[in-house]
Amino acid sequence: MKPRLTAPLSSLIATLLLCGWGCGSSHAAPSPGAYQLRYSFGAYPDGSEPDGGLVADAAGNLYGTTRAGGRMHGGTVYRIDGASGAESVLHSFDHTNPYDAWQPSGSMVLDSSDHLYGVAARGGGGWGAGAVFTLDLQARAETLLHSFTGGAADGAAPSDALLRDAQGDLFGTTPFGGANSTGTLFEITPDGHETVLASFGEAESGAPAIPSGNLALDAAGHLYGTTQFGGMYNYGTVWQFTPASGSTPAALKVLHSFAFAPADGEQPTGGVVLDAATGTLYGTTENGGANNAGTVFRCGIDGSSESIVHAFGDSSSSDGMWPMAPLVIDGTGTLYGTTESGGVGHGTVFALDPATGIETVLHRFGGYAAGDGSSPGRAQLLIDAAGELVGTTRTGGAEDNGTVYALPR
Repeated sequence: MKPRLTAPLSSLIATLLLCGWGCGSSHAAPSPGAYQLRYSFGAYPDGSEPDGGLVADAAGNLYGTTRAGGRMHGGTVYRIDGASGAESVLHSFDHTNPYDAWQPSGSMVLDSSDHLYGVAARGGGGWGAGAVFTLDLQARAETLLHSFTGGAADGAAPSDALLRDAQGDLFGTTPFGGANSTGTLFEITPDGHETVLASFGEAESGAPAIPSGNLALDAAGHLYGTTQFGGMYNYGTVWQFTPASGSTPAALKVLHSFAFAPADGEQPTGGVVLDAATGTLYGTTENGGANNAGTVFRCGIDGSSESIVHAFGDSSSSDGMWPMAPLVIDGTGTLYGTTESGGVGHGTVFALDPATGIETVLHRFGGYAAGDGSSPGRAQLLIDAAGELVGTTRTGGAEDNGTVYALPR
Protein backbone atom coordinates (compact mmCIF):
# COMPACT_ATOMS: atom_id res chain seq x y z
CA MET A 1 0.00 0.00 0.00
CA LYS A 2 1.35 3.40 -0.91
CA PRO A 3 1.15 6.27 1.66
CA ARG A 4 -0.97 9.35 1.13
CA LEU A 5 0.74 12.48 -0.10
CA THR A 6 1.40 15.19 2.43
CA ALA A 7 1.90 18.04 -0.06
CA PRO A 8 -0.22 21.21 0.23
CA LEU A 9 -3.71 20.91 -1.23
CA SER A 10 -3.03 23.41 -4.02
CA SER A 11 0.02 21.46 -5.09
CA LEU A 12 -1.90 18.20 -4.98
CA ILE A 13 -4.76 19.58 -7.10
CA ALA A 14 -2.31 20.91 -9.67
CA THR A 15 -0.60 17.54 -9.82
CA LEU A 16 -3.88 15.70 -10.27
CA LEU A 17 -5.01 18.00 -13.05
CA LEU A 18 -1.69 17.66 -14.80
CA CYS A 19 -1.73 13.86 -14.56
CA GLY A 20 -5.41 13.30 -15.30
CA TRP A 21 -5.75 11.64 -11.86
CA GLY A 22 -2.89 9.36 -12.80
CA CYS A 23 0.83 10.12 -12.76
CA GLY A 24 2.31 7.43 -14.93
CA SER A 25 4.12 7.68 -18.22
CA SER A 26 2.61 7.63 -21.69
CA HIS A 27 5.09 6.55 -24.33
CA ALA A 28 5.76 7.89 -27.79
CA ALA A 29 4.28 6.02 -30.72
CA PRO A 30 6.78 3.58 -32.30
CA SER A 31 7.24 2.75 -35.95
CA PRO A 32 4.44 0.64 -37.46
CA GLY A 33 4.69 -3.04 -36.65
CA ALA A 34 6.80 -2.56 -33.53
CA TYR A 35 6.16 -3.56 -29.93
CA GLN A 36 4.88 -0.53 -28.02
CA LEU A 37 4.90 0.19 -24.32
CA ARG A 38 1.83 2.42 -24.26
CA TYR A 39 1.64 3.33 -20.60
CA SER A 40 3.55 2.80 -17.36
CA PHE A 41 1.52 3.06 -14.17
CA GLY A 42 2.89 5.67 -11.82
CA ALA A 43 3.00 6.61 -8.18
CA TYR A 44 0.05 7.70 -6.01
CA PRO A 45 -2.68 8.54 -6.92
CA ASP A 46 -2.36 6.33 -10.00
CA GLY A 47 -3.40 2.70 -9.98
CA SER A 48 -0.92 -0.17 -9.75
CA GLU A 49 -0.84 -3.91 -10.42
CA PRO A 50 -3.26 -4.31 -13.33
CA ASP A 51 -4.34 -7.95 -13.22
CA GLY A 52 -7.02 -8.00 -15.86
CA GLY A 53 -7.41 -7.52 -19.58
CA LEU A 54 -8.71 -4.49 -21.42
CA VAL A 55 -11.96 -3.66 -23.19
CA ALA A 56 -12.27 -1.09 -25.99
CA ASP A 57 -15.09 1.25 -26.98
CA ALA A 58 -16.02 2.31 -30.51
CA ALA A 59 -13.64 5.27 -30.35
CA GLY A 60 -10.67 3.07 -29.50
CA ASN A 61 -10.44 4.07 -25.84
CA LEU A 62 -9.26 1.27 -23.56
CA TYR A 63 -10.64 0.48 -20.11
CA GLY A 64 -9.17 -1.69 -17.38
CA THR A 65 -8.69 -2.14 -13.65
CA THR A 66 -5.79 -2.20 -11.22
CA ARG A 67 -5.83 -4.31 -8.07
CA ALA A 68 -4.11 -1.65 -5.98
CA GLY A 69 -3.35 2.05 -5.92
CA GLY A 70 -5.72 4.93 -6.48
CA ARG A 71 -6.65 7.77 -4.16
CA MET A 72 -8.24 5.38 -1.65
CA HIS A 73 -5.73 2.53 -2.12
CA GLY A 74 -8.34 -0.04 -3.14
CA GLY A 75 -7.59 -0.22 -6.85
CA THR A 76 -8.92 1.70 -9.82
CA VAL A 77 -10.87 1.71 -13.05
CA TYR A 78 -8.80 3.55 -15.66
CA ARG A 79 -9.03 4.68 -19.28
CA ILE A 80 -6.32 4.96 -21.92
CA ASP A 81 -7.33 7.57 -24.51
CA GLY A 82 -7.32 6.01 -27.96
CA ALA A 83 -6.01 9.15 -29.66
CA SER A 84 -3.47 10.57 -27.22
CA GLY A 85 -2.54 7.53 -25.14
CA ALA A 86 -3.13 9.54 -21.96
CA GLU A 87 -4.37 7.64 -18.92
CA SER A 88 -7.05 8.85 -16.52
CA VAL A 89 -8.43 7.23 -13.39
CA LEU A 90 -12.22 7.02 -13.66
CA HIS A 91 -12.85 5.53 -10.23
CA SER A 92 -10.78 4.81 -7.13
CA PHE A 93 -12.10 2.00 -4.93
CA ASP A 94 -12.10 2.72 -1.21
CA HIS A 95 -10.71 -0.10 0.93
CA THR A 96 -11.61 1.82 4.11
CA ASN A 97 -15.31 1.88 3.23
CA PRO A 98 -16.97 -1.46 4.06
CA TYR A 99 -19.77 -0.65 1.62
CA ASP A 100 -17.49 -0.13 -1.35
CA ALA A 101 -15.82 -2.94 -3.26
CA TRP A 102 -12.07 -3.10 -3.71
CA GLN A 103 -9.27 -5.17 -5.26
CA PRO A 104 -10.83 -5.45 -8.74
CA SER A 105 -9.41 -7.89 -11.28
CA GLY A 106 -10.35 -9.62 -14.51
CA SER A 107 -11.50 -7.97 -17.72
CA MET A 108 -14.58 -5.76 -17.60
CA VAL A 109 -17.61 -5.87 -19.91
CA LEU A 110 -18.85 -2.75 -21.76
CA ASP A 111 -22.50 -2.47 -22.82
CA SER A 112 -24.07 -0.29 -25.52
CA SER A 113 -25.15 2.36 -23.01
CA ASP A 114 -21.61 3.08 -21.81
CA HIS A 115 -21.72 1.04 -18.62
CA LEU A 116 -18.77 -1.07 -17.52
CA TYR A 117 -19.30 -4.21 -15.43
CA GLY A 118 -16.62 -5.92 -13.38
CA VAL A 119 -15.81 -7.78 -10.19
CA ALA A 120 -13.86 -6.97 -7.06
CA ALA A 121 -12.63 -9.68 -4.70
CA ARG A 122 -13.03 -7.75 -1.46
CA GLY A 123 -15.39 -5.31 0.23
CA GLY A 124 -18.98 -4.92 -0.84
CA GLY A 125 -22.08 -4.22 1.20
CA GLY A 126 -20.45 -4.72 4.57
CA TRP A 127 -19.93 -8.45 4.02
CA GLY A 128 -16.37 -8.21 2.76
CA ALA A 129 -16.88 -11.07 0.29
CA GLY A 130 -16.53 -9.05 -2.90
CA ALA A 131 -18.99 -7.59 -5.37
CA VAL A 132 -20.09 -7.12 -8.96
CA PHE A 133 -19.93 -3.42 -9.80
CA THR A 134 -21.03 -1.21 -12.65
CA LEU A 135 -19.55 2.13 -13.68
CA ASP A 136 -21.51 4.69 -15.68
CA LEU A 137 -18.90 6.22 -17.99
CA GLN A 138 -20.93 9.36 -18.61
CA ALA A 139 -21.52 10.16 -14.94
CA ARG A 140 -18.36 8.43 -13.66
CA ALA A 141 -20.58 6.90 -10.99
CA GLU A 142 -19.93 3.46 -9.55
CA THR A 143 -22.74 1.23 -8.22
CA LEU A 144 -22.52 -2.16 -6.57
CA LEU A 145 -24.83 -4.42 -8.57
CA HIS A 146 -24.45 -7.32 -6.13
CA SER A 147 -22.54 -7.80 -2.87
CA PHE A 148 -21.55 -11.38 -2.19
CA THR A 149 -22.25 -12.77 1.28
CA GLY A 150 -20.21 -15.98 1.22
CA GLY A 151 -21.25 -18.99 3.24
CA ALA A 152 -23.31 -21.86 1.89
CA ALA A 153 -25.87 -19.63 0.16
CA ASP A 154 -23.60 -17.40 -1.91
CA GLY A 155 -20.15 -17.15 -3.40
CA ALA A 156 -17.18 -15.10 -2.24
CA ALA A 157 -14.10 -13.34 -3.66
CA PRO A 158 -14.84 -13.15 -7.42
CA SER A 159 -11.70 -12.45 -9.41
CA ASP A 160 -12.35 -13.50 -13.01
CA ALA A 161 -14.05 -11.79 -15.94
CA LEU A 162 -17.80 -11.72 -16.33
CA LEU A 163 -19.52 -13.08 -19.44
CA ARG A 164 -22.49 -11.12 -20.82
CA ASP A 165 -25.11 -12.86 -22.97
CA ALA A 166 -27.39 -11.41 -25.65
CA GLN A 167 -30.07 -10.55 -23.06
CA GLY A 168 -27.62 -8.57 -20.95
CA ASP A 169 -27.40 -11.14 -18.16
CA LEU A 170 -23.99 -11.56 -16.54
CA PHE A 171 -22.38 -14.89 -15.66
CA GLY A 172 -19.36 -15.49 -13.49
CA THR A 173 -17.71 -17.64 -10.86
CA THR A 174 -16.36 -17.29 -7.36
CA PRO A 175 -13.54 -19.49 -6.03
CA PHE A 176 -14.98 -19.61 -2.52
CA GLY A 177 -18.38 -19.87 -0.88
CA GLY A 178 -21.25 -22.07 -1.93
CA ALA A 179 -22.53 -25.32 -0.46
CA ASN A 180 -19.07 -26.90 -0.30
CA SER A 181 -16.96 -23.74 0.19
CA THR A 182 -15.26 -24.46 -3.15
CA GLY A 183 -16.94 -21.79 -5.26
CA THR A 184 -20.06 -20.99 -7.23
CA LEU A 185 -21.36 -20.32 -10.71
CA PHE A 186 -23.72 -17.34 -10.69
CA GLU A 187 -25.98 -15.28 -12.92
CA ILE A 188 -26.89 -11.61 -12.39
CA THR A 189 -29.64 -9.80 -14.27
CA PRO A 190 -29.17 -6.18 -15.39
CA ASP A 191 -31.22 -5.00 -12.39
CA GLY A 192 -28.93 -6.81 -9.94
CA HIS A 193 -30.87 -9.99 -9.12
CA GLU A 194 -28.35 -12.77 -8.46
CA THR A 195 -28.94 -16.52 -8.77
CA VAL A 196 -26.45 -19.18 -7.75
CA LEU A 197 -26.67 -21.63 -10.65
CA ALA A 198 -24.36 -24.23 -9.13
CA SER A 199 -22.05 -24.86 -6.21
CA PHE A 200 -18.78 -26.57 -7.01
CA GLY A 201 -17.99 -29.78 -5.18
CA GLU A 202 -15.45 -31.39 -2.91
CA ALA A 203 -12.16 -31.92 -4.71
CA GLU A 204 -11.41 -35.17 -2.89
CA SER A 205 -14.58 -36.71 -4.31
CA GLY A 206 -13.59 -35.98 -7.90
CA ALA A 207 -16.04 -33.10 -8.31
CA PRO A 208 -14.81 -29.85 -9.93
CA ALA A 209 -13.57 -27.43 -7.24
CA ILE A 210 -12.22 -23.86 -7.11
CA PRO A 211 -13.22 -22.37 -10.49
CA SER A 212 -10.73 -20.08 -12.17
CA GLY A 213 -10.59 -18.20 -15.46
CA ASN A 214 -12.97 -17.07 -18.17
CA LEU A 215 -16.23 -18.73 -19.14
CA ALA A 216 -17.42 -19.72 -22.62
CA LEU A 217 -21.03 -19.92 -23.82
CA ASP A 218 -22.23 -21.98 -26.77
CA ALA A 219 -25.27 -21.47 -28.99
CA ALA A 220 -27.27 -24.03 -27.00
CA GLY A 221 -26.80 -22.10 -23.76
CA HIS A 222 -24.19 -24.37 -22.16
CA LEU A 223 -21.48 -22.71 -20.08
CA TYR A 224 -17.92 -24.01 -19.99
CA GLY A 225 -15.01 -23.31 -17.66
CA THR A 226 -12.16 -24.77 -15.65
CA THR A 227 -11.38 -25.51 -12.01
CA GLN A 228 -7.92 -25.57 -10.47
CA PHE A 229 -8.69 -28.65 -8.38
CA GLY A 230 -10.97 -31.65 -8.39
CA GLY A 231 -11.43 -34.29 -11.03
CA MET A 232 -10.18 -37.85 -10.95
CA TYR A 233 -6.61 -36.88 -10.01
CA ASN A 234 -7.31 -33.56 -8.24
CA TYR A 235 -5.29 -31.64 -10.84
CA GLY A 236 -8.27 -29.65 -12.11
CA THR A 237 -11.06 -30.02 -14.63
CA VAL A 238 -12.85 -28.72 -17.68
CA TRP A 239 -16.55 -28.54 -16.85
CA GLN A 240 -19.88 -27.95 -18.56
CA PHE A 241 -23.03 -26.45 -17.07
CA THR A 242 -26.38 -27.25 -18.67
CA PRO A 243 -29.25 -24.98 -17.52
CA ALA A 244 -32.55 -26.43 -16.40
CA SER A 245 -35.08 -27.10 -19.16
CA GLY A 246 -38.66 -28.09 -18.39
CA SER A 247 -38.57 -31.02 -15.99
CA THR A 248 -34.85 -31.60 -16.58
CA PRO A 249 -32.78 -30.09 -13.76
CA ALA A 250 -29.63 -28.09 -14.27
CA ALA A 251 -26.43 -30.13 -14.34
CA LEU A 252 -22.75 -29.41 -13.72
CA LYS A 253 -20.48 -32.14 -15.03
CA VAL A 254 -16.80 -32.80 -15.61
CA LEU A 255 -15.77 -32.97 -19.27
CA HIS A 256 -12.11 -33.69 -18.58
CA SER A 257 -10.02 -34.47 -15.51
CA PHE A 258 -6.43 -33.32 -15.86
CA ALA A 259 -3.91 -36.01 -15.03
CA PHE A 260 -0.23 -35.24 -14.45
CA ALA A 261 2.99 -34.38 -16.26
CA PRO A 262 4.25 -35.16 -18.80
CA ALA A 263 1.16 -36.70 -20.39
CA ASP A 264 -1.26 -33.92 -19.46
CA GLY A 265 -1.46 -30.43 -18.05
CA GLU A 266 -2.16 -29.59 -14.41
CA GLN A 267 -4.10 -26.79 -12.70
CA PRO A 268 -5.84 -24.71 -15.37
CA THR A 269 -6.24 -21.10 -14.26
CA GLY A 270 -7.28 -19.24 -17.43
CA GLY A 271 -10.60 -20.85 -18.27
CA VAL A 272 -11.52 -21.70 -21.85
CA VAL A 273 -12.21 -20.07 -25.19
CA LEU A 274 -14.60 -21.68 -27.67
CA ASP A 275 -13.92 -22.12 -31.37
CA ALA A 276 -17.58 -22.23 -32.39
CA ALA A 277 -16.76 -23.36 -35.93
CA THR A 278 -15.24 -26.63 -34.73
CA GLY A 279 -16.90 -27.06 -31.34
CA THR A 280 -13.49 -27.08 -29.67
CA LEU A 281 -12.49 -25.58 -26.33
CA TYR A 282 -8.96 -24.26 -25.85
CA GLY A 283 -7.29 -23.32 -22.60
CA THR A 284 -4.07 -23.34 -20.63
CA THR A 285 -2.72 -25.14 -17.59
CA GLU A 286 -0.25 -23.40 -15.34
CA ASN A 287 1.74 -26.59 -14.75
CA GLY A 288 2.22 -29.99 -16.32
CA GLY A 289 3.28 -30.95 -19.81
CA ALA A 290 6.62 -32.31 -21.00
CA ASN A 291 8.65 -29.65 -19.16
CA ASN A 292 6.24 -29.14 -16.25
CA ALA A 293 5.99 -25.50 -17.33
CA GLY A 294 2.37 -25.50 -18.46
CA THR A 295 0.41 -26.30 -21.60
CA VAL A 296 -2.15 -25.19 -24.14
CA PHE A 297 -4.82 -27.88 -24.45
CA ARG A 298 -7.83 -28.62 -26.64
CA CYS A 299 -11.02 -30.41 -25.64
CA GLY A 300 -14.26 -31.12 -27.49
CA ILE A 301 -17.41 -29.60 -26.02
CA ASP A 302 -18.57 -33.15 -25.39
CA GLY A 303 -15.39 -33.87 -23.43
CA SER A 304 -13.79 -35.91 -26.18
CA SER A 305 -10.27 -35.81 -27.54
CA GLU A 306 -8.50 -33.71 -24.90
CA SER A 307 -4.89 -33.27 -25.92
CA ILE A 308 -1.89 -31.03 -25.45
CA VAL A 309 -1.40 -28.59 -28.33
CA HIS A 310 1.80 -27.09 -26.91
CA ALA A 311 3.97 -27.78 -23.88
CA PHE A 312 5.84 -24.70 -22.62
CA GLY A 313 9.35 -24.48 -21.24
CA ASP A 314 11.66 -25.37 -24.13
CA SER A 315 14.83 -23.73 -22.82
CA SER A 316 16.57 -23.97 -26.20
CA SER A 317 14.14 -21.42 -27.67
CA SER A 318 13.65 -19.18 -24.60
CA ASP A 319 10.03 -20.29 -24.54
CA GLY A 320 7.54 -19.02 -22.01
CA MET A 321 6.62 -20.81 -18.79
CA TRP A 322 3.51 -20.99 -16.60
CA PRO A 323 0.62 -19.57 -18.63
CA MET A 324 -2.07 -18.14 -16.36
CA ALA A 325 -4.21 -15.91 -18.57
CA PRO A 326 -7.18 -16.78 -20.78
CA LEU A 327 -6.46 -17.31 -24.45
CA VAL A 328 -7.96 -15.25 -27.26
CA ILE A 329 -8.78 -16.63 -30.72
CA ASP A 330 -8.88 -14.68 -33.99
CA GLY A 331 -10.93 -15.22 -37.15
CA THR A 332 -8.38 -17.64 -38.60
CA GLY A 333 -8.41 -19.84 -35.52
CA THR A 334 -4.99 -18.70 -34.29
CA LEU A 335 -4.62 -18.59 -30.52
CA TYR A 336 -2.84 -15.82 -28.59
CA GLY A 337 -1.82 -15.74 -24.96
CA THR A 338 0.83 -14.90 -22.39
CA THR A 339 3.05 -16.68 -19.91
CA GLU A 340 3.91 -15.45 -16.45
CA SER A 341 7.59 -16.33 -16.73
CA GLY A 342 10.12 -17.68 -19.19
CA GLY A 343 11.53 -15.85 -22.17
CA VAL A 344 14.26 -13.78 -20.55
CA GLY A 345 12.68 -14.25 -17.14
CA HIS A 346 9.71 -11.87 -17.21
CA GLY A 347 7.13 -13.66 -19.33
CA THR A 348 6.13 -13.79 -22.98
CA VAL A 349 3.39 -13.12 -25.52
CA PHE A 350 2.85 -16.01 -27.92
CA ALA A 351 0.85 -17.07 -30.97
CA LEU A 352 -0.12 -20.69 -31.56
CA ASP A 353 -1.50 -22.44 -34.63
CA PRO A 354 -3.68 -25.20 -33.16
CA ALA A 355 -3.73 -27.11 -36.45
CA THR A 356 0.05 -27.58 -36.54
CA GLY A 357 0.99 -26.98 -32.91
CA ILE A 358 3.58 -24.42 -34.02
CA GLU A 359 4.12 -21.72 -31.39
CA THR A 360 5.74 -18.36 -32.06
CA VAL A 361 7.00 -16.11 -29.27
CA LEU A 362 5.95 -12.60 -30.28
CA HIS A 363 7.58 -10.76 -27.38
CA ARG A 364 9.79 -11.54 -24.40
CA PHE A 365 9.25 -9.02 -21.62
CA GLY A 366 12.41 -7.34 -20.38
CA GLY A 367 11.22 -6.22 -16.95
CA TYR A 368 11.69 -3.06 -14.93
CA ALA A 369 15.47 -2.83 -15.40
CA ALA A 370 15.00 -2.83 -19.18
CA GLY A 371 12.15 -0.30 -19.04
CA ASP A 372 9.64 -2.97 -20.05
CA GLY A 373 6.73 -4.76 -18.45
CA SER A 374 6.97 -7.97 -16.44
CA SER A 375 4.60 -10.73 -15.32
CA PRO A 376 1.45 -10.46 -17.46
CA GLY A 377 -0.33 -12.66 -14.93
CA ARG A 378 -3.99 -13.46 -15.61
CA ALA A 379 -4.69 -10.57 -18.01
CA GLN A 380 -6.32 -11.70 -21.25
CA LEU A 381 -5.09 -10.12 -24.48
CA LEU A 382 -7.41 -7.91 -26.52
CA ILE A 383 -7.40 -7.84 -30.33
CA ASP A 384 -8.21 -4.20 -31.08
CA ALA A 385 -9.90 -2.67 -34.12
CA ALA A 386 -6.52 -2.29 -35.85
CA GLY A 387 -5.80 -5.98 -35.35
CA GLU A 388 -3.10 -5.43 -32.75
CA LEU A 389 -2.75 -7.31 -29.49
CA VAL A 390 -3.15 -5.10 -26.42
CA GLY A 391 -2.48 -6.26 -22.88
CA THR A 392 -1.19 -5.43 -19.42
CA THR A 393 1.58 -6.54 -17.09
CA ARG A 394 1.32 -6.49 -13.30
CA THR A 395 4.82 -5.11 -12.74
CA GLY A 396 7.60 -3.44 -14.69
CA GLY A 397 7.50 -0.10 -16.46
CA ALA A 398 8.85 3.22 -15.26
CA GLU A 399 7.68 2.81 -11.63
CA ASP A 400 7.52 -1.02 -11.53
CA ASN A 401 3.75 -0.70 -11.03
CA GLY A 402 2.72 -2.36 -14.29
CA THR A 403 2.19 -1.44 -17.91
CA VAL A 404 -0.15 -1.36 -20.89
CA TYR A 405 1.44 -2.59 -24.12
CA ALA A 406 0.56 -3.34 -27.75
CA LEU A 407 2.15 -5.40 -30.49
CA PRO A 408 1.23 -6.58 -33.97
CA ARG A 409 0.12 -10.11 -34.69
